Amino acid sequence: MVEHDETLPRKEPVQERSRALVEALIEATARILEDEGPEALTTNRVAEVAGTSIGSLYQYFPNKEALLAALVERELAGDMALVRLILERGNGRSLREAMRQVCEQLVAQNRRRFELHRVMLPLIDDVHRGALVRREREALAGCIGALVEAHRDELPAHYRKGEEGMQRLECAMFVAMSAMEQALNAAKVEAPQMLERPEFAGLLLRIFEALILQE
Repeated sequence: MVEHDETLPRKEPVQERSRALVEALIEATARILEDEGPEALTTNRVAEVAGTSIGSLYQYFPNKEALLAALVERELAGDMALVRLILERGNGRSLREAMRQVCEQLVAQNRRRFELHRVMLPLIDDVHRGALVRREREALAGCIGALVEAHRDELPAHYRKGEEGMQRLECAMFVAMSAMEQALNAAKVEAPQMLERPEFAGLLLRIFEALILQE
């Protein structure tokens, strides 16, 4: 739970119309960050871009920080939903093929909104969502860890030998997931043109292969 009330919504939308309004406000926040930058983000500007009144905005969000926090949460949830969907559809595929799909789809999703993520990532701590990012990172690692465990017979022998093998695998997974995440985030913030490179997703996969699948 986020403990900073000033970045929480005033209330949750219940009806379909109110949910559509909240989504429109969050998407307007994203468009302003992408097209105009964080200095242009105000509640009045968000209401204008969303095509609603400032009063309607304030029914749900007390300030621009709450809007930004909701946007961060939406983007994190989108990445997690994508990974879970890929893994749910991955029955019958090898571990390498499943991870190839994860890497390709995550890069494709982030390529579509790289400008938003470039601007948004440095603002996460400002809206007190650093802990949420860490929890989502752990959840993602847990999903991939479950996938690896389900394909344990595909792993090198040194990861399948007793307690020591499990500890070696845990260490390798930590390094692999951290390196892949850092590479993806660095591309979004520092070098978005890398996301356009056809080999980028394959290079992320090679990190996983080198640390997890190779003897």
